[in-house]
Amino acid sequence: MTPLPLRLVRSRQQRCLHAVAGFAAAAAAIAAPWPWGAFGLVWLIAAAWMTQRRVLPLGIDGCDDGTVLLRWPDGSASPAAIAPASRVGVWLIALQFVSERGRCALVLWPDSADSETLRQWRIWLRWERPAVLRRIERRLGEAPQPS
Repeated sequence: MTPLPLRLVRSRQQRCLHAVAGFAAAAAAIAAPWPWGAFGLVWLIAAAWMTQRRVLPLGIDGCDDGTVLLRWPDGSASPAAIAPASRVGVWLIALQFVSERGRCALVLWPDSADSETLRQWRIWLRWERPAVLRRIERRLGEAPQPS
């Protein structure tokens, strides 16, 4: 079973959390003594700028071999492996990919896609994908080793 293609939208919950954290960090930087406050504000502005300029995939398609296909805003698609550091929770899914474009981290919030698709992805990431990877490892282990 491969999950439905995941079409991502920007999460409203994530934006609200980032805004609250940003305001709290700005308030802490302003309340700090002069040199540290200025440094904190510069760091906060740089972090916000990097977050806004980051390019994230528009969609993810699961493949039968346990890998995924990342669909990018420029119309291209690149195969990627899901890194072992990825985590699947009841509420959030934190994915780390390794692809030809490099490493990419993506957090799927409850409002990043429709609930049924996210449910299928949770099942696939927790149960189906590890089983597929074990079958592939077994097959590779049974193959004759070149001498």
